[in-house]
Amino acid sequence: MTLQRTEANGDGASPFVELDRQTWSRLAAQMEQPLNEEDIFRLRGLGDPLDMKEVREVYLPLSRLLHLYVEASHQLHAATTTFLGEQTLRTPFVIGVAGSVAVGKSTIARVLREMLRRWPGTPNVELITTDGFLYPLAELKRRHLLERKGFPESYDRRALLRFVSAVKGGAEEVRAPWYSHVTYDIVPGKEVVVRRPDVLIVEGLNVLAPARPRIDGKQGLALSDFFDFSIYVDAKTSYIEEWYVDRFRKLRTTAFAQPESYFHRYATLSDEDAESTARGIWKRINEPNLEENVLPTRGARPAGAHQGCGPLHPAHASAEGVTPVSSTGQPSRRAFTGLLTAGAGLIALSACTPETSTPSPAAVDAPSGTPSATATTQAPEVTPAAAATSTQPGPSPSSAAATQYSLTDPTSPWVVVNKHRPLNPQIYVPADLVQPAVRLAVSGEASLLNSTTAAAAEKMFGAAAAEGVIMALASGYRSYSTQVATYNGYVAGSGQAAADRASARPGFSEHQTGWSFDISDGGGACSFQPCFAEQPAAVWAKANAHKFGFVVRYPWMFHEITGYFYESWHLRYIGVEAATAMATGGIATLEEYFGLEAAPDYL
Repeated sequence: MTLQRTEANGDGASPFVELDRQTWSRLAAQMEQPLNEEDIFRLRGLGDPLDMKEVREVYLPLSRLLHLYVEASHQLHAATTTFLGEQTLRTPFVIGVAGSVAVGKSTIARVLREMLRRWPGTPNVELITTDGFLYPLAELKRRHLLERKGFPESYDRRALLRFVSAVKGGAEEVRAPWYSHVTYDIVPGKEVVVRRPDVLIVEGLNVLAPARPRIDGKQGLALSDFFDFSIYVDAKTSYIEEWYVDRFRKLRTTAFAQPESYFHRYATLSDEDAESTARGIWKRINEPNLEENVLPTRGARPAGAHQGCGPLHPAHASAEGVTPVSSTGQPSRRAFTGLLTAGAGLIALSACTPETSTPSPAAVDAPSGTPSATATTQAPEVTPAAAATSTQPGPSPSSAAATQYSLTDPTSPWVVVNKHRPLNPQIYVPADLVQPAVRLAVSGEASLLNSTTAAAAEKMFGAAAAEGVIMALASGYRSYSTQVATYNGYVAGSGQAAADRASARPGFSEHQTGWSFDISDGGGACSFQPCFAEQPAAVWAKANAHKFGFVVRYPWMFHEITGYFYESWHLRYIGVEAATAMATGGIATLEEYFGLEAAPDYL
């Protein structure tokens, strides 16, 4: 293992330790991988091409290093309180994650949150982005800052400082504004709530920026003064530009296609016009912000380290240690190949892995000239629209289709019903209910589906049977009156809070649309129980349902987006094209696919 502690020119000592990926990955040799394939699939759907190898080689050592810092801070707190004779509560460990738009810091923050939650002693890890502290659009327009959204002056920095200071000070509950990446604005009346986390991750463009000088000439507080550990995510500017442009192209058919999107006007741009527009926004807004405000915060480091292309693929590396790129000269995807550490708790990750010919977008980061597009998987993180951030190619709804199918009309296959989006009308009854010619485990109204869903279900059940998998319809249509009785039964037995976690309130159930149904294996094994996920019917459906237009509506670990815990038995019809786009793009939820806000609880 080779560690460098000298300056880049070989002169003098440096406070930094620079490690290439090969050296860094060896640190994970004796560590247990806390994430499984399903975790990776879920996180990969947030925008980056993650795999088990990358998580083990890059994120596992980093999460362990962070955990060591957290443990050490707790030990110091215990020793200090003993020495001072005080009984003060332990305060949260705060991690800052900074970097350019489109470089991937959002994905890093999410992966680290997931991994830190698996280490002992830090079960409560929260993530907050700085998006919610942008000034509202009206205020930005009043201050003539709309073209500088994402620049330091576009944030309410005092409010952000107060928020992190309160969390760091051990406040029981701290609230922040809620930002929508669809409307590109603060949402009135909605808040992000953080309740005494063990670890708080703060992610944003300028979180490592120095304090502004005060009018009296004294130095003020910087946000990073509250950080126990800082991470800067880096890559060559030319690579980041390509990821940004590619993301913009994909957003045309997802988030931009929604009528309520602030950027709806871009949905019908041609490929050529989309690229021209995206590059114009990058050159006018994002690149200047990167060069003027973001890059200077990465701190002192050896020259060239940001290129981060060390011996990741030594058999194919050039003389400079950089993997050869495609004919376009741009990277196709990101992996982290360099790491710089300093004793004060600073990490600089370097990204560069050119392997194939098509550039891919980074995970969504802080706001810029276009809205972010990744989704959160839990509160309290601000939930952006994520329909277009997948780096894997695959079909997605065309702009024409996006206008053809409504997200609010219950007769539409794309209607989204969740805890924020009730049916309209709430007593809706499908006009074309039929009983599909499939194996039934129920009778009466529960055996009915709308005609489109029924036809698709017949094809899917038949295909499963042809492969020796028995599948039965366990629950289909559910009328408003039935949902009243079902929900009230849960309330009577477990209380309203538990009922809201297990059952939809009347008027908020997908079953009422006729577009969804539950499956069983026909024999009742693990029906409506977590163990059903391991039954052949659920395994087959998860792998094949998209071919017939279905998705697993409430996937594992996405309850803080969908509002419901994993239901491997609950399938929802959205059409073959959209379901296939979600499957090939690694997009887990309808909220992400259609660029809608998360709906973890009722409003």
